[in-house]
Amino acid sequence: MSKTLTRPPLASRPAPTVDAPSASQPPADDPGARSLCLGDSRAVQSQPGALLAVREVLDFPLLYLASLPAPWSLSLNQLDGAPLTITSSPKVYSAIVKTGGDVVNARWLWPITLAAEHGRGNRVTLTHWLAHVRSDPGWLLTPQYAFEGVCGRFDPRWWTTRRVCLAYGLRLLDVS
Repeated sequence: MSKTLTRPPLASRPAPTVDAPSASQPPADDPGARSLCLGDSRAVQSQPGALLAVREVLDFPLLYLASLPAPWSLSLNQLDGAPLTITSSPKVYSAIVKTGGDVVNARWLWPITLAAEHGRGNRVTLTHWLAHVRSDPGWLLTPQYAFEGVCGRFDPRWWTTRRVCLAYGLRLLDVS
């Protein structure tokens, strides 16, 4: 004897309920109410539109950004809280260099991503590379320098932005 389970008709099912926000919860349209928890378990407060862009870029292979036709910029925080910008826009690059901030151009994407994917890039190496940039803003990180003379073939593994940020201890704050 087998029993067949049947669902009750829709009319007899209770209607789903939606809880109204309590007084302790900020309203849904409050930009400060939205946060995104990244891989390092710290929340990033953002505007709703920027939050969507950050979410999309975090799950996007970082190397794909290099082929985008429009200029873009990633605003990041380093482990010590210092800001870092990676940009393909010459205007953004020169403006940040003039203020003395940490900024690297889009040509860094390949070396930093490949180094992270193959275990050659981490927080310490990033700090070392950025020290070069601070002393010589025209210095360019090359794959040869990133791999420090290690022989081999280093094919891209197409890590997401989130995974590369985790390797270097970075938090993505904004995308423009």
